[in-house]
Amino acid sequence: YYLKEVPKTKKEIRREKEEELFKKGERIPIPTDAELIAEKEELPPYLVFTITDVDNNVVRNIYEKPKKGINRITWNLRYQGSSPVNLKNGQFDPLEEGGDGSLALPGKYRVSMAQMIDGDRKELAGPVEFTARVLENVALPVEDREELVAFQKNMADLNKVMQGAQRAIDELLDRTESMKQAGHNTPGI
Repeated sequence: YYLKEVPKTKKEIRREKEEELFKKGERIPIPTDAELIAEKEELPPYLVFTITDVDNNVVRNIYEKPKKGINRITWNLRYQGSSPVNLKNGQFDPLEEGGDGSLALPGKYRVSMAQMIDGDRKELAGPVEFTARVLENVALPVEDREELVAFQKNMADLNKVMQGAQRAIDELLDRTESMKQAGHNTPGI
């Protein structure tokens, strides 16, 4: 992909304006608290490459930090993973894709590119069609790929349900321990 220029954040725009005013010797306005909070809470711009199958079902989203010039991304031909979300440092990261799922079926796919700036999505390119093919260099070839992918999807769904149940159990155990501690620390009970 090619980007002529990288989009700027509110903070970068403000600092550029302040730099121009400083060079001219003019007064630099002090940003309001609301402006500073908006700058702090603003997500940095990022690109979203959406891969869809022939039925327009989203197969995978690939997130990328925008870089000026000619760049390349690669899809590993895997579906989106179904593992539970784990936040890094307890914060949302728009570039975090999650895990990988099973290998995608051979066939026709489309990819489109969009840019996210402060929550607004702007389509930049696509969709462009391409074909995924199987390399005939595997030791144990699969007779029915669609059946294999369906089985892997069922297993991933089952795994998701099991992990959700385990999280619910863990939360209930934590709440039970908290209630026991609260009862223990309450006078007259």
